[in-house]
Amino acid sequence: MGGTEQTRSATFLFIYIEFTPPLLAHELTQISHIGNQFRALEEDEVMFLDSIRERQLEEERKRKEEDGVELAGFRECVRLRTVPNPH
Repeated sequence: MGGTEQTRSATFLFIYIEFTPPLLAHELTQISHIGNQFRALEEDEVMFLDSIRERQLEEERKRKEEDGVELAGFRECVRLRTVPNPH
């Protein structure tokens, strides 16, 4: 190695040793901070969310049932209108 290359290598090594550990420590701190933002749900939170889901499913079931009744009525009206009159 020439003198210039040795100087560059030494400078790079100095910068790497000087700045890498603090950067890694900062990254690890950020990762652990993000990980601490999430937690398991408590039992009462799970029960609350389940009750909301059940209510939504019941509302959807009722809406589908009402739509089915209306659709059956509509089809009956169409059927009666299109039946040829024998007279």
